[in-house]
Amino acid sequence: MGQAIVDAGQSGIRVYLSKAGRTDVSLEFPGVRAHDNVLLQVAQVVAESIGNFGSHDDWTVAAGITGLTAIHGGANTLLLALPTSVTRVVIGHDSATSYLGALGNAPGAVLAVGTGVVVTACAAATTARVDGWGHLFGDAGGGFWIGSRGLTAVLEAEDGRALSTSLTAAAIARFGAIDTLPSIVYENPDRVAAVAAFCIDVVACAEHGDSLADGILTEGARQLARSAQAALEAVGLAEDSRVVSWSGNLIQGSNYVRRLIRTELASLPVAASLVAPVGTPLDGARALINLPATHPLYGEVTRAYRNEK
Repeated sequence: MGQAIVDAGQSGIRVYLSKAGRTDVSLEFPGVRAHDNVLLQVAQVVAESIGNFGSHDDWTVAAGITGLTAIHGGANTLLLALPTSVTRVVIGHDSATSYLGALGNAPGAVLAVGTGVVVTACAAATTARVDGWGHLFGDAGGGFWIGSRGLTAVLEAEDGRALSTSLTAAAIARFGAIDTLPSIVYENPDRVAAVAAFCIDVVACAEHGDSLADGILTEGARQLARSAQAALEAVGLAEDSRVVSWSGNLIQGSNYVRRLIRTELASLPVAASLVAPVGTPLDGARALINLPATHPLYGEVTRAYRNEK
């Protein structure tokens, strides 16, 4: 029996294949397109991965998938789109697998921050999810949110409506001349990812003392703290259980960003503490396979078995 563990986000899809007697394989693919059926995209990636692995034995697929909603279907939809060698599928929203990877069975909240943002909180028998409304209506403090504000600051500085900023040089290095920047972004079919990628430059500029970049990140941290507060209050966690962790490279890769978030969490009406994740979203996806029915996230996971009787 082989296992295909999947972490499918907008910035990339990671697949981890394992089977007794074989060397484990890690693969990376382009991210899911939120405007298309995310399950069919994951099915294509998993089928390709298993096919290249060269094993036709029974497979279990466990996946955390961004943008997953009831309209796309559930585990059975994914199972039917996969080769018959896949006999078991367990899937959940990537906010659930982010939580399981970061905090496991412990209560608290997890900031799943990539291109977008979803904040999940769990108590003994209760869960809450905050934000995740997409780049047009929410995802406050995420990669697109930060990147778009960084590019806005660049264009305002170009117009003379704002102070000059080192973000301008970063934008030129990434997109080319400022006067063609908007058209380059608008004409890019992956424009959301392109804008979100600029968040890396915003962080770098802030770390080197750019006040505009720091202001963007500070407000982003404030938005994340507000979402964490809403999620923690929704599940009724007591003050001594108000811990917050994270998943995603934006937070993982920058102590500067973590410091800002830690400060904002400490300043909430009921303070929360920031703790390092115990694992990764891939670990969280793997945890779906044997998730106990007593876990508050159990009901948010769908399961399907081929030839189930």
